[in-house]
Amino acid sequence: MSEARLGQKAREGPFVEQTWEFKDPQLWELLEYWQANRSGRPRPKWRNIKLPDLYRLAPQMTIKDAIDGGRDFMNRFWGTAMTD
Repeated sequence: MSEARLGQKAREGPFVEQTWEFKDPQLWELLEYWQANRSGRPRPKWRNIKLPDLYRLAPQMTIKDAIDGGRDFMNRFWGTAMTD
């Protein structure tokens, strides 16, 4: 999948593996939710994300807050399946 189609630019980082290939249907579901909630911005605002909307996906999700401009991260939410 191309970056242009998603309206995003690739970013390098110590904790991120960059990919535009989504093969899992749950990733497509999450991407569609993200795209619908970003309203033309590079990313949705936190207040636009409703975790109950993502209930089915939540066990496999980790949500992190960027600290110090992305130099570090803090877990906001850690799904139960992530402990496996």
